[in-house]
Amino acid sequence: MTGGSLGARRHRITLMGEASTLGAGGRINRTTPIIADVWAEVEAETLNVTERAEARALGGKATFRTAYKGAFQAARFAEWQGVRYRLEGFRLEGVDRRTMVFDGVSIR
Repeated sequence: MTGGSLGARRHRITLMGEASTLGAGGRINRTTPIIADVWAEVEAETLNVTERAEARALGGKATFRTAYKGAFQAARFAEWQGVRYRLEGFRLEGVDRRTMVFDGVSIR
């Protein structure tokens, strides 16, 4: 993966947070409000069609690299090509051009 050049950010991903509210009967309702749709560089495990179906159940992995914005720190999920990923935190790269890197594991 390159150092996050703008030309490499050709994938559109949706970053989502996580919110909990108290619903009827005292049940907790969890929602995933959208934080932003962003252009990102994506590095994912290369899987064929059969393996993709299994990866959803077993946890395929992807790394998302996008421009830094403070609001993106609240991201807990990302959606890319119809697959939702649980983000396992983020790290910052670069000095002049700050970049956020998220590591994600696919979920159902």
